[in-house]
Amino acid sequence: MIEGGKSNYIITTAKENLETFTEKQQLFWNCFYDGKTDIGPIDRSMIDPLKMKSLLPSIWMGDLIFDDDQKLVNVFVRLLGTNIANLYGELTNSNLMSDDGENSYQRNFAGSYQRFLKSLDLLLETKQPVIVNADFVSNRKKYISSKGLLIPVCNNSSKINMVIELLIFA
Repeated sequence: MIEGGKSNYIITTAKENLETFTEKQQLFWNCFYDGKTDIGPIDRSMIDPLKMKSLLPSIWMGDLIFDDDQKLVNVFVRLLGTNIANLYGELTNSNLMSDDGENSYQRNFAGSYQRFLKSLDLLLETKQPVIVNADFVSNRKKYISSKGLLIPVCNNSSKINMVIELLIFA
């Protein structure tokens, strides 16, 4: 578990914390793990938008890009739900780690970006879904409580090379 110092956040594996899930997180979890005891990366073919239609505005999905030494070097955003875009801006088709321009995620939401990197590190280390709960003030000076459930995905590979996340803001 990773806990924020001055920032109020927790990043930990999800399986041990099912009882803390919101109703939406439980619905998302059940799309992939309902009744399963073997919790780990899912295959891309398990992602069925029709099963999670009501959650789509709060879901994003991205490709994990590794160098030859298997070090994560980028995350390419394939899909970004409207609820997420309303807060962070449109990030579809962007590279979250290499784009550091004036309107980039990492520049405009530095704290959120650092939590994101830590959550990816834990996900890749444990090969397990991760929850990320954080309270922060947006760049528009609005207090936000976020609850994320990040799931590792294998797409045409035995290695984790994608992620899908349900990200809820209150």
